[in-house]
Amino acid sequence: MHHLMRRHRWPLQEFKRLLDSPFFSDFADFWERPFPATDVKDLKDSIEVTMDLPGFEKDQINIEYINNYLIVSGGTESVTKVEDKDFFRQERYSGSFRREIALPGEVDFAQAKASFKNGVLTVVLPKTGQSRANRIEIE
Repeated sequence: MHHLMRRHRWPLQEFKRLLDSPFFSDFADFWERPFPATDVKDLKDSIEVTMDLPGFEKDQINIEYINNYLIVSGGTESVTKVEDKDFFRQERYSGSFRREIALPGEVDFAQAKASFKNGVLTVVLPKTGQSRANRIEIE
């Protein structure tokens, strides 16, 4: 009897081990990441924001600058009408998004440049040389 119980517990232990594996932890991290994936680089004279927007066209993307935040928003419609099809799997993104990115310094938004190539948005914002950040000494 003890031998049978060990056999029945093994699949559960193996399943738990599989869920704890790097494959599933990376998979879970993917779904928890904010959309769209964004990199912000603090360069010497500018700040560069790169954002992955596959499936979007440049006229579907809006870029704003408010109170030292770069705000990128946009939307895309579904490629197929959901009510017309029974999907076995649907993973392609459709809908709207909005990302607010706090910038690490003051920028001259009037001199900013944006490009969109192969589904990747790149925004370069020249620094003004000023910074709102001040160091506060602890008493």
